[in-house]
Amino acid sequence: SALPKKISSSFVLFGMLKYVADLRFNEDTASRRLVLCEGNRKIKTVHKVEEKVARPENDERFKRTQVFCEEGLQGLCYWEVEWKGMVGIAVSYREVGRKWDRNSGLGCNNMSWSLLCSGIGYTAIHGNTSEQIQLSPCQKIAVFLDWDGGSLSYYSVTSGELSLIHTFHAKFTKPLFPGFWFKRGSITIMLTHSVKDSDYTDVYSSENL
Repeated sequence: SALPKKISSSFVLFGMLKYVADLRFNEDTASRRLVLCEGNRKIKTVHKVEEKVARPENDERFKRTQVFCEEGLQGLCYWEVEWKGMVGIAVSYREVGRKWDRNSGLGCNNMSWSLLCSGIGYTAIHGNTSEQIQLSPCQKIAVFLDWDGGSLSYYSVTSGELSLIHTFHAKFTKPLFPGFWFKRGSITIMLTHSVKDSDYTDVYSSENL
């Protein structure tokens, strides 16, 4: 079954800390239009062409304004990010393209799933399908991946409560890399989370999702 639409930190969230993924951006994948800082846990777009970062070309680097995190994920994983501007919060198989075509856009193909975030709301994108989500945007987003159970859920984070934005359902076959697309703005991987540690176990076992 799906995760509940609202999760209170005083009830279930304290059991999720064991699933927090330690994420950092992979500079080898970062577009030249992106600047990394804070130990590769924050990334932002440049404003001018002359501000583009000089980086060596390699097969992993995105032409589009995109970036991957370092590690591919499986199992149960949880992470939070804070965003500004207009961005896509995605997961993707490593094999996604690196050029300018549709096969290289995070969310725009069958190898990736993305939640587009902007000042007017959200759009869930996968392949040729997209769904407008009429909710007020929240600047902090939590992502919960149940790889074995085939679900990827996005939540807004407000005052210790997670409210469901959207869940993708798919049969995942390879590790999923957290990735991000930018029109403009920034993404910060949060080091302090809304979840609280506890001995509470098996709340999010695959059998319960």
